[in-house]
Amino acid sequence: MAEATAPTFSGLPAKARTYIAAVIAASAAAVVAATAWSAGPTELDIALLVAAVVVCAAGNFFEVFAPAHFSFQPNLAFFFAAALLLPPWAVAALAVVCFAPGWVLHRVRWYMATFNIANYVLAGLAAREVAAAGDALSGGAPDLAGVIALAAAAVTFVVVNHLLIVVAVTLSRGVPLRKTLDEMLACLPVDTALATTGGCLAVLWAANPPLAALAAGPMALIHRALWVPLLEHKSRTDSKTGLYNSEHFTRELDEGLARADRRGLPLSMLMIDLDRLRAVNNVHGHLAGDRLIRGVAELVARLGGHSGVAARFGGDELSLLLPDTDLDAARAVAENIRRGVQALEIPADGNHATMRSSVSVGIATFPEHGANADALLKSADAAVYDAKLGGRNRIRIALPPAARAAFELESPSGQDETPNVANMVLPDEEALMAELPAEGPTDAHTPPAERSARWRRLIPWYVGGLCLATLAVAALSDHVAIGSDLTLFGLLVLSVVVLDVLRLDVFERATISPATVPNLALAAFFGPLGPIAAEVCAAGTNVVRRKPSVKTLFDFGALSLAGAAAAVTFDAVPTDTRLGILAASAAAGFVYYLVNIPLLAVVMGLEEGTHPKVPFKEGLAWLWPQYPVFGVVAGTFVISETSLGLFAFFVFGLPVAMLWVAEKQYLARARSSVAELRSSHGELEQTNAQLMEALDENQRLLGRMHRSYLSTITSLARTIEAKDPYTGDHTERVAELALLLAEELGFVEPDLRAIRVGALVHDIGKIGVPDSVLLKPGVLNQDELLEIKRHPEISSYILAELELPPIVKQMVRSHHERWDGAGYPDQLEGDEIPLAARILSVADALDAMTSDRPYRKAMPLPAALDEICEQAGAQFCPQVAAALERCLERRMETHGWHLWLDDVHAPSLSGAV
Repeated sequence: MAEATAPTFSGLPAKARTYIAAVIAASAAAVVAATAWSAGPTELDIALLVAAVVVCAAGNFFEVFAPAHFSFQPNLAFFFAAALLLPPWAVAALAVVCFAPGWVLHRVRWYMATFNIANYVLAGLAAREVAAAGDALSGGAPDLAGVIALAAAAVTFVVVNHLLIVVAVTLSRGVPLRKTLDEMLACLPVDTALATTGGCLAVLWAANPPLAALAAGPMALIHRALWVPLLEHKSRTDSKTGLYNSEHFTRELDEGLARADRRGLPLSMLMIDLDRLRAVNNVHGHLAGDRLIRGVAELVARLGGHSGVAARFGGDELSLLLPDTDLDAARAVAENIRRGVQALEIPADGNHATMRSSVSVGIATFPEHGANADALLKSADAAVYDAKLGGRNRIRIALPPAARAAFELESPSGQDETPNVANMVLPDEEALMAELPAEGPTDAHTPPAERSARWRRLIPWYVGGLCLATLAVAALSDHVAIGSDLTLFGLLVLSVVVLDVLRLDVFERATISPATVPNLALAAFFGPLGPIAAEVCAAGTNVVRRKPSVKTLFDFGALSLAGAAAAVTFDAVPTDTRLGILAASAAAGFVYYLVNIPLLAVVMGLEEGTHPKVPFKEGLAWLWPQYPVFGVVAGTFVISETSLGLFAFFVFGLPVAMLWVAEKQYLARARSSVAELRSSHGELEQTNAQLMEALDENQRLLGRMHRSYLSTITSLARTIEAKDPYTGDHTERVAELALLLAEELGFVEPDLRAIRVGALVHDIGKIGVPDSVLLKPGVLNQDELLEIKRHPEISSYILAELELPPIVKQMVRSHHERWDGAGYPDQLEGDEIPLAARILSVADALDAMTSDRPYRKAMPLPAALDEICEQAGAQFCPQVAAALERCLERRMETHGWHLWLDDVHAPSLSGAV
């Protein structure tokens, strides 16, 4: 068990608490019983205990946390080896060492660390008894019966360990037993490899303790293989949120529906849409928006429960699959999520600002709302869309299919139809869409056939040159060394041939083989002719298997030359000591890489018609760290073969096989990713070309739409003025004055456009004021004055749901606020009033004072300007009043007061949209 966010012990179900306590008690009893009656070793090997304590404690720093509730620990191999050779009490002490540092490092719950210790004790003691019964470690290299006993002990350890964990996870987390077993099966191969490696390590220690140090190379390969399950997990998750991605969610939904249908159980899913994420991005930036998404995702994953499958479905939309959950239970989960998000506060930046949001949730349940995955997804998506239309921050339940058909939300043919509103486009837009090229793949980004064919014609010549070079090296090599040990030579050649059959595809153009280790061993034992002979046999096997002749000959030439270069390295580096052998082996592995991989990159480049560096960077560069390790493994094989004989094949064969599995899965994932990236790149370039062709026309269309938008708003504002013949063209004049003041105060596009719109609609709320008040010729009484003062709030309500710039809404609501705080509707004071609203207040007042009213004549412009300057600091903003004075002085110097007044009141200004 490996998870730091587990519940407290008291928070576990009663059955889980009882089970964990029973396992801990059973481990203590097993130690006592094994000490009294065990058939295994009873004498303490101090050196082994000290070495095991050190490496098991260090193994905590290399633990790899896998998906679900498991982790891979390299110290498993060392613990297993020590458990076979130490007395029972020392096994228990070593189990504590394996998990106590992790307890502190990863802050796991105390009961989890204690359970893991007890688990290791029981599994280690069981494996110890199996190995002792088969007399596997009597000294020296074990016979066939001893090898079988070691394998049985390794399997016993792994099975006992995982079964204890499976029951604990099932009882404590409510995870279905079948799901936990599936996760356990995914971990069995790696843990079995670790335990088997530990068995080999025990054999090395029993035969000659210094030889055990040679296991460092195989353990390095095993540790690299441990990351494969984590890589697979990452391929299923979304990098931004940590939730599953949509592809994995869809697979889980299909499997869940099949299981629910089989068992007759319900299944529900939630579609969760984050409200107003665009506004958060605009105000706080996209990084803050990402933090908000992550916060909501963590909340959804936590509230979804252990059996729920949470995923990021796309953009700001999350999904949650709830197996074995009916509609009422799903609604309760949805409500918890909605309330949780509403109360969630996420830091926005370094100024202690926080972001708050809400979610709209759609619920669909099997079988009520759909019989398959597509139907359920569409139902949930329609429900969340309905929740957003209903005002956001709410939950909607999907309509059953019959109800959808009754309301014509679904077409009779079962094919979804886009609502009519979405199909409404301007005639020009229809013409534009008709002119776009049809979708589909094109040859625009495919390498020209002529170029590929030209380069491919060079491949036979290139391969022929490699083969000739190989034959020349073979002719010059010493043939005597092969006869020194024909059995070893034959087994190593057989290993090369077998591993060569298990080649790994590198994208679509080449393959690599895990036979590097036996090839390097052949180079060390038998010189250049050793790997060349092995590659001759491998080539013969490929001919029998009817592999393409050019590829077969290339592999023969390239791998033979790489092996020969490694043999030269062995000869060049002193190998009188074990350390010298390991150093020479590491250097030989690197030289093998330096010869083989560039030759492979060249042939891949010729095949693809690209520069060799392209396939090298995409699929080969990552391999270089492994080749020195390959060399070390080959070197340890050379050293241990003198002590263990042919049993060395068992010690080093398993790590090589595990690395082959890891590379196979890694390359499969990398190949898929690169192919997907290439496909996406081509699609993006094609789409970009289409968009560039349509860009100019789109700009014209947007311009027409913008003018239409302004005209519509202006017409709406004029409906107010139509009520009052004394205020005709008031909004246009105010807009012009506001623009002049805004330009004077340094506003730029697009804020100037927003200010014009705000001025045009600033009095739209008067549509809610009774005509008896709005058109009253005399002075308003107190009640009527209160009625007229409501129009900014009415304006704000009318525009609340429109996608307008913030400046527009600020102007509409706050243009009757006063600098001294005595205005309405919010009694804002001084700089609390948005600057655009202060500008509108001055422009509105100037136009009102210089226009005729039923109860008074228009004031002269100089008098109106004097009035505004006198009220600066009381009713009006001093900064805006000063800007007005500067504008009027410049106009007066140019045109005089009379012409300025005519310009301001000119009806022609109303048409300048």
